[in-house]
Amino acid sequence: MDEVIIKNHGIRSGTAQRVTAYVLAHGDNDTVEVLEGAPDGILDADAFAQSAGHKNSILHITISPDQEITEDELGQVVAEINEEFGFDCEDPNLLVRHVCIRSNGEKLAHYHLLRPAADADGRVYDTYRSKKKDETVSRLMEIKLGHKIIAGKHSDFVHDRFMERGLTKYAEQLSGLVNQKPVAAIGSKQHQRSKRVGVDAAALASGLKEVATLPKGDQARAFSTLLAQHDNCTIEQGRRKSRLLVKKEGEVICNANRILKIPATDVGKFIDQTKEEIESAGSKQTTKNDDNSGKPTSNKLRGHDTGFAGNDNTQSTSNYRGQSNTQEQHGRDCADIRRPQGGLVIGQLAKAARNVIPMADDLKAAAKNYNEASAEPIPDLDDPFLMMKLSRALKKSLGNKLVSKGSELPFPTDLGLLCS
Repeated sequence: MDEVIIKNHGIRSGTAQRVTAYVLAHGDNDTVEVLEGAPDGILDADAFAQSAGHKNSILHITISPDQEITEDELGQVVAEINEEFGFDCEDPNLLVRHVCIRSNGEKLAHYHLLRPAADADGRVYDTYRSKKKDETVSRLMEIKLGHKIIAGKHSDFVHDRFMERGLTKYAEQLSGLVNQKPVAAIGSKQHQRSKRVGVDAAALASGLKEVATLPKGDQARAFSTLLAQHDNCTIEQGRRKSRLLVKKEGEVICNANRILKIPATDVGKFIDQTKEEIESAGSKQTTKNDDNSGKPTSNKLRGHDTGFAGNDNTQSTSNYRGQSNTQEQHGRDCADIRRPQGGLVIGQLAKAARNVIPMADDLKAAAKNYNEASAEPIPDLDDPFLMMKLSRALKKSLGNKLVSKGSELPFPTDLGLLCS
């Protein structure tokens, strides 16, 4: 998807130093390169905004093309941003190029532009409707650079803005997108959540798109393989029955049904089918390991032949939550449950037998301490002869113990007398 994404953020006065440090830091990027400007001009603008009592001191603009652009094309993007927002091109700025490595191994650049939120005379720039203006520049540059034109949330505004600026030929190219609304597979918040728990959101979204192209009967199997590629992910139906949530460590990564488009009435059934596919794959791997018990075992299983991108021939053994079964004992327990039909019954009986052994040992130990008094029924507390019966039982029990030790002692005939 060859799109150009431009986003504009106001930075509060007094925080420019932190943002500047972030832009210049390597972080997760492969390379960081300053293309224009210096931090001093940005920090001076921040100091001025603080003294003037302005809410924002600088603007942080990100430029994220989905393919490489030249320096001349980057210059055109910056020029269009200045045109749309009315920025003075003579203002100090800091333009930094970040290069990161994508999930497919390719390197791609994105850019950070820091500039003052006010002009040289101290007048604050009008950033009202900034998101719509960002989208206007994004669509304009997609057309000018020959990239694919993407339907945005504000396509109607962009169309009218092109007409207002006299860009009729560009507006005509947007006419078919005016009433289209974009559906993002992975939103910015979900992207941050997935990053925290170690899930490649872009790869997950790409895999879901490939699953959606398959026949309905093959989608559950393909989806199970996709989950196996993202260990420890869980799937569940949301509060709205149409939602198919992919989660990890309690974080919602995405609603997979935004791409799969499964009818709400069939989501629950689809989840069950996906779990069955993963359990079936696990039982096949367990059987294979049993057949090769004398050989080193592997935690890999052959992936389903789905034909979607990113599907290699080895995947981690998973349960329906995508969790890897790496512990040997845990694997044996899961194997008992996964064996189909007769194997399932045998596995359950074996597991039950293992549980009975300690219970039998406990019964043997209890039998050694058994005596006749243990068999006495529970006494009736309303019985007027209760104390007499208890004294006889106690005499009999203690008497046996004393006699066995060879030291018979006198014992009262009726404990009831002692209590009177």
